[in-house]
Amino acid sequence: MRTNNVLVLGPPHSGKIRIAQHITKDLDTSTLQPESHSGLIYNYQLNTKYFSSNVNLLIEEYPDSRDSHASPVASLQSFYTELKSPEYSELRDALDGLVFTVDFARHSDIFSDLLDIFIQIKSLLEDNDIFSVVVSCNDSLSKSTVDMVEDEVISHGFEFVNFSEEGTNEYREKLGKDRLVEIFQSHEWSQTENPISDETYTKHKTDKLGPMAESLIANEADETTDQRLSRVDLDILFAKLKFDKQRAEGMSQEEKKSFVEDLVDNYMEYF
Repeated sequence: MRTNNVLVLGPPHSGKIRIAQHITKDLDTSTLQPESHSGLIYNYQLNTKYFSSNVNLLIEEYPDSRDSHASPVASLQSFYTELKSPEYSELRDALDGLVFTVDFARHSDIFSDLLDIFIQIKSLLEDNDIFSVVVSCNDSLSKSTVDMVEDEVISHGFEFVNFSEEGTNEYREKLGKDRLVEIFQSHEWSQTENPISDETYTKHKTDKLGPMAESLIANEADETTDQRLSRVDLDILFAKLKFDKQRAEGMSQEEKKSFVEDLVDNYMEYF
């Protein structure tokens, strides 16, 4: 089975198709069936300035049929049991990412139970270099709910994306759908084409490092515009380091290792 697959898993009306359409820009709805969205595949060419990659979004829904009266937790547990079976080993090996969608308007009271199964699914792929994200497409989540959910999922090695958010936070990190796109763009996919050379990457970082280093030793009154902007970059970087250290508190050593690896490319943009 070809690699570069992302499993997008969630109950009906939780935003799976909205996410797939935003990521791939494929707005065709002719293949959507009212009975279930399980089995849909969205394919697209991911292009960045460093590489290009052919990516598949595999849509799966629990329960399998929208006529089912099974509870979301029981349905997700059945999916997990099936996924861990030997006949699905090829699929597991071909996954590069997990995107779990949650409808907090209907399932906020069972989210902890769903998260427990998300963790089990993620553990099946612990030998894969994958990204794992929990996404809410609800339009009116309160800040207290967002903060609570974010703290809970981060402590287990997931990232939380509130799809309806826009702009950036105080650390200049993208939010909402833009952050989800960024996760895809920054992931190290199993297969890529035309990767950027080490020499080009190093030159880009070296060119940026000079003004930032100079800003550390320059007097503010004598700073050039480039140095002043670089000092701002450093101030933000130091604040972000402190924030991410707090985020890592409470994680296990394995979770911290994965968390730090995910941050490396993000931090390298400052150097």
